[in-house]
Amino acid sequence: MRELESRLELCPDLRETLDAALVDEPPISPREGGIIRPGYNSELDELHTIARSGQGVDRPLPGPGDHAHRIPSLKVGFNQVFGYYIEITHTHVSKIPSDYQRKQTLKNAERYITPDLKAYEEKVLTAEEKIHQRGVRIVPGPAPTRWRRRRVVSCRPRR
Repeated sequence: MRELESRLELCPDLRETLDAALVDEPPISPREGGIIRPGYNSELDELHTIARSGQGVDRPLPGPGDHAHRIPSLKVGFNQVFGYYIEITHTHVSKIPSDYQRKQTLKNAERYITPDLKAYEEKVLTAEEKIHQRGVRIVPGPAPTRWRRRRVVSCRPRR
């Protein structure tokens, strides 16, 4: 048995690349994502951060900028119909900057968008799709039916 093991080519370069790229316990389906190890690809890490921060309560949203300190009732929010918006009560409408575009009128407030806020929304809403696309590009090739990590034993095709 030891003689047989000593004759195997272990493909150290391939194994090292796979160990660096793949998480220890990948999901069963590659469509679920989460195959690539955090820290392996900076673009993928940035997309994960955007996807997580865009869904959280404390999201670093662009839009209000320097005007936020002049408008005490300014709120940034999100809903499924209008996406991200900046809400300002009617009392402070006179303080609204020129780049704010009115999106919706409410009983006691107006909702606005800005080009920066719209761009951020696009990044957040497309982040999951881009994560999947990047993961496929990083680990190309046909996806096996089960993505459980197996020890790479040989580079040679079986005969």
